[in-house]
Amino acid sequence: MPTPNSGQISFNDLHVEAGGSSGTEVSINDSDIRDLIGASSGQGNLAINQFYGASATPPGDIAVGDKFVFTSCKMMGALGPYNDMLQPYYASQGYNSTFTNQFQPMQFAGIQRWKFPEAGIYKFTLCGAWAGHGVDQGYDHRDGANYYDTSSITYTDGYSAWQSAQNSYSNMHMYGNPGKLTVYKSVSAGDIMDIMIGQRGLAMQYGNTDTPTSNVCAPGGGATVVAFNQGNTTGMNYGTSNYNVGDVAIAGGAGANRNNYQYAYSDRNSAYQINGKDGDSYGGDGGADGYGGTDPATSYLYYDYTSGAGWRGDGSEHTDTRTNTSYNGSNIRLFEGRAQSLFDQLYPGQGAISSPVWSKPFYYNSYQRGSFYIGINSSHLVNEFGEKQNSSLTNQWNMSQSRIQTWGTTLSTNKKDFSQLAGLGITTLDGNGRRIGTYPISTYMGGFGGGSVGAYGGAGGGGGWSGGGAGRYYHSGAGSSYKVGFDDSSYGSTYQFSIPYSNSNDAHWDYKYANCSHFGITSDTSIKTGLLRGNGWLQLERMG
Repeated sequence: MPTPNSGQISFNDLHVEAGGSSGTEVSINDSDIRDLIGASSGQGNLAINQFYGASATPPGDIAVGDKFVFTSCKMMGALGPYNDMLQPYYASQGYNSTFTNQFQPMQFAGIQRWKFPEAGIYKFTLCGAWAGHGVDQGYDHRDGANYYDTSSITYTDGYSAWQSAQNSYSNMHMYGNPGKLTVYKSVSAGDIMDIMIGQRGLAMQYGNTDTPTSNVCAPGGGATVVAFNQGNTTGMNYGTSNYNVGDVAIAGGAGANRNNYQYAYSDRNSAYQINGKDGDSYGGDGGADGYGGTDPATSYLYYDYTSGAGWRGDGSEHTDTRTNTSYNGSNIRLFEGRAQSLFDQLYPGQGAISSPVWSKPFYYNSYQRGSFYIGINSSHLVNEFGEKQNSSLTNQWNMSQSRIQTWGTTLSTNKKDFSQLAGLGITTLDGNGRRIGTYPISTYMGGFGGGSVGAYGGAGGGGGWSGGGAGRYYHSGAGSSYKVGFDDSSYGSTYQFSIPYSNSNDAHWDYKYANCSHFGITSDTSIKTGLLRGNGWLQLERMG
């Protein structure tokens, strides 16, 4: 029978599964042991967790109707998952090694690469990320299991005190919606697809109050991208001239509101079109023809809101450099505060990272609350979410401003693996061993996938095929959703689901998909798309 999908596995377990006698000599380099996961004789550095769910009896082929899902590995904010997170995360969701061993080494940080084990016709359903509000789709952060994943995440440092029941915000689902696209493609065994999953950020609260209406701003959501390598082995690095020689689909990230206005501004919703949606009349215009959204009018450049990135153009500059001597520390502003284009050759899809000191989460103050953080444990799993409570502990997360700046400004090719991050000093030692330190997340980070900064006085635009425009007083624009290539004529039509989604399952952090016994899923299983609601996702279904 297959080895367990989690917990301890012994070499004896592997030996018996491969047909050997219990208690006899075995090595991880034995050919029959390697055959359990299809590892070649020259493949080094095998880890025991790669053998989760391994079986000497090959499972059946991927059946018509089988579905499987890709997510952000529960990451949030401007920086996507690193390579070492992929296999542990998907194994924790019930996938076996037949699935996890199809992941190829990342070429760029946050961009997952997966190889098709067999030919077939597939439907690809992509959803971008929502904007980083404290309330999404009628649920707020304090709404318990309806809003966040309680199955594997610990909520700490005063977060539970912020969860008092609320029932009076029935209009709070009127936020912008990301794009949701469906495309079809006939693939061959060995085809590789690159996957960028859009991520959400978080809003900042104004005033020492627990009411969700106190949120003053939010960053834009990131776009979700599927791209086939078009003969280029370096993944998403297609440059800006040859994207249309293959198959690329982009589901745009949502635009945001400022001050939790409960109005259904349609420009916050991603649409199937080339150009991004505009921000409000005081903000920026949506990008055109794959470029990022525009800078706001000159008279409003002082304020802190930015437009989202497109596939070949960065978002707008963040020009708010105000300081305040009442707060410790300094402003943070990377790459002029711009979200990076989705096919950027240096930092593809990285969300904007920029803020004046008073809306950064590095320094807690009880009046402007934005001090949230996530933690990644020694198994490379996101397992913690909290709110900083003590103004004197500036290094509470073990992730200082300088480390975030190092992480953000290091080339994507040099921060895709844990060993690289360790070499940069972006780790900490604790009782559980070496790990990525918990790191702060709030409105100063746009969502991975080209999402832009909202910061203190405005709303950030969403990333997309073209970026959404910034918003000053009311709302920002969503990134657009679009595609080139794929096989519409043979297998169906590209389409966008109706919007708004209201309280449908699309807004949830869990998404149901049919069983896929080939990948170890033998019944309908709910895959968690984030530690909070609102991250993007990709679902594949075999059609033939």
